[in-house]
Amino acid sequence: MKTHTKMVPVPSQGIIPERDLDKSPVLEIVRLGIDFGGLTAVEDFSLIIGRTEIAGLIGPNGAGKTTVFNLLTNVYEPTRGTILLNGRNTRGLKTYQLNKMGIARTFQNIRLFKDLTVLDNVHNEMDYSAVEAVLRLPSYWRAERISTERAMELLSVLGMQDMAGSIAGSLPYGAQRRLEIVRALATNPSILLLDEPAAGMNPSETAELMENIRKIRDVFNIAILLIEHDMNLVMGVCEGIAVLNYGRIIAKGTMERPTISANATTTEAGKFIWPLPAGVGTVSAGWGGYPGHTGQDILADYGTPIFAVDSGVVTTEPTEETEGVKTYTCETCGYEKTESIAKL
Repeated sequence: MKTHTKMVPVPSQGIIPERDLDKSPVLEIVRLGIDFGGLTAVEDFSLIIGRTEIAGLIGPNGAGKTTVFNLLTNVYEPTRGTILLNGRNTRGLKTYQLNKMGIARTFQNIRLFKDLTVLDNVHNEMDYSAVEAVLRLPSYWRAERISTERAMELLSVLGMQDMAGSIAGSLPYGAQRRLEIVRALATNPSILLLDEPAAGMNPSETAELMENIRKIRDVFNIAILLIEHDMNLVMGVCEGIAVLNYGRIIAKGTMERPTISANATTTEAGKFIWPLPAGVGTVSAGWGGYPGHTGQDILADYGTPIFAVDSGVVTTEPTEETEGVKTYTCETCGYEKTESIAKL
């Protein structure tokens, strides 16, 4: 069950969890942007992440979410803007240097050493020279022992210690996802970037992931920024949330109190609402792109009505509700759409 975190404003115009007020933010992003030729992929992106915050970045496919992650890890060099990681400007640094500074990430597509064991995937940098390794000197064995103990400790956090000797590529999909997270944790990050961690997971695996995200934050005392399309996961675990569309933040805040960004167009600002649980408000919502409907539903792939349509004929009150499923019906064309009930 998600507990509601009190988010408070800070001088940089952002909000962070109240518990992080006495600590400097782990990540500050100021007016970040990147151009590819004549195309602006990300523009005026600003965000602040508290030291133990679980934050979410949501938006439709192609909005620029993964591009933001690539900018944060310097896979792409920003065209403009500033990124401060633990108070230090990251401009000009290599990706591996940023990793040593405290940022780690996972990817949409699993990137493991699939022919190696689970344990070998998690082994971190070891403190010995090539000569010490070739001659098998005591310093080599000492470093190997320390690295193995650390790897087993990390695996045990997500319940994978019994899989240490298994080949990574032979693991079930959900276990491979967990292993990728463990491998990222092996670099001792202060912030962990998760790119669609629930992609391809079934509901039980997603529920387990939600608990693991909280556990990682609590055990390692780190911040987590995740990109996700599963709104049940986002609503269940994220404290601060930002919505990205066409490379611009159009809203950010908490699920309870969103703030429309000055970047939002008049159409976006007038039509945007957060996904609401049943019984909370009676705002209009619709499905842009379906026959008989108008309006730009930029969050359509979440499977939940979020955008108002011009006619305002669909509301957040479901026309039918069965076990775990709400059904919404358009009064204009009769089209029905269902969504799973979010566990708030």
